[in-house]
Amino acid sequence: MRSLIVALIALSLAAFAAPAAASCLNFEPLPAGTSSGVGPLLSLPDGNVRLVPFQTGAGTIVTTGAGTIVASNNAGGSPTQELRHNNINIQVNPSPDVLSAEFLYADFGNNVNLRVNGAFANLNDLSDVGSLVGPGTFVGTLGGVTVTVTRTTMLGFHFGAVSLDANEGRVIEVFAVGGQEFFTDDICW
Repeated sequence: MRSLIVALIALSLAAFAAPAAASCLNFEPLPAGTSSGVGPLLSLPDGNVRLVPFQTGAGTIVTTGAGTIVASNNAGGSPTQELRHNNINIQVNPSPDVLSAEFLYADFGNNVNLRVNGAFANLNDLSDVGSLVGPGTFVGTLGGVTVTVTRTTMLGFHFGAVSLDANEGRVIEVFAVGGQEFFTDDICW
């Protein structure tokens, strides 16, 4: 437990290395294999990050999932490490609220959760959140926020980026994403 606390302090220090306009959470400072279940992950001056329950495609709420730091680059983010989701979501509560956020992902499973400002989508694939608007690009709306998903398919899995942009008169108060056999990296707000 002590090593997890030390690792979380290192992660919070890494978040401050991002440009002043945004916090970016990558998982490089943590030791590979660091794992956590539902609960607070870290608290930053500009937001709180937690791991929250996951909902399966059948509607079952899973509270026993885990997020694990793995030495892989499936999502295509920071050089060598990312968060592997096993039936769990990562949730960010920016403080103050923001107008945009983004993250990279890789999806090897068949069920994904996306939540923005309390609006929830339980999807087979993140691209199901909207309509195809160009090669590999899907756009939809969730919680008063425009969601843009880019998707590239390779050998039985897909990866890409998600951008969240608040619509006129709206802000992003909270967002969460997760899945089964799902990876995230470079979560920025």
